[in-house]
Amino acid sequence: MSDFIEIAKVLTLLCIPILVIGAAVPLGRALAARLSPAPPLRDDSRVDLAALEARLANRLAGLEQAVDAVSIEVERVGEAQRYVARLLPNATSNAVSRVDGRVQSTTHDPR
Repeated sequence: MSDFIEIAKVLTLLCIPILVIGAAVPLGRALAARLSPAPPLRDDSRVDLAALEARLANRLAGLEQAVDAVSIEVERVGEAQRYVARLLPNATSNAVSRVDGRVQSTTHDPR
C-alpha cells in the first residue's frame, strides 16, 4: 500500500508542473500578443489599400445591380397579383354550369 502512495506522490510531482506549464504557455502568449503594440504600416500597404478599395467598389456595384434586379422582380410579382385579384371576382361571378336543365353556380359555399 505504501508503494502505491509513493507512486502517487511521484506522479503528482511530475504531472502538476506539466499541467501548469501547459496552461501557462498559451495564456502567456495571449497576454504578450495583447500587450504588444500593433506593427507599423509598411509603405506598400497603401497599394494594398487601393486594391482593396477597388475590389470593394466592384463588389458594391454588383450588389447594387442584384438589389435592382430583385426589386424589379418583386414589382412584377405584385403586378401579377393585382391582375389576378382584379380578374378573380369577374371569373367567379361568370362561372355557371348547366346541370339537368338548371343553371347552377360553380362558386363554393364555405359553410
